[in-house]
Amino acid sequence: MAWPRLWLLLEDEVRRPVVEARIGFAEAATLAGWGCLYGSAGLFWWPALVTAACVLLASWRRARSGPEEFATLVEGVVDVHHRLLADALGVPPGDGGMTEAEDR
Repeated sequence: MAWPRLWLLLEDEVRRPVVEARIGFAEAATLAGWGCLYGSAGLFWWPALVTAACVLLASWRRARSGPEEFATLVEGVVDVHHRLLADALGVPPGDGGMTEAEDR
């Protein structure tokens, strides 16, 4: 539950890589949609099946790396900036960082 609150406190230069990773995954999903559309066109015109296969393969490759990159960036942002959130909420973090109980 800390992520939405932390997101509001972050500067644009910190947000940018996270947004770009999320957009990359959304673009892979859009590409998969196009691949399905080409596949349905392939029912009537066989060369569209080749195009569909290529587009679906490209979207699959992009979608495999997208969520991992996004999750790594989110985890890194939380690790680096959790004290900013604690200060904004008035919760003094201990020396070891925030615990799961403090995160909620």
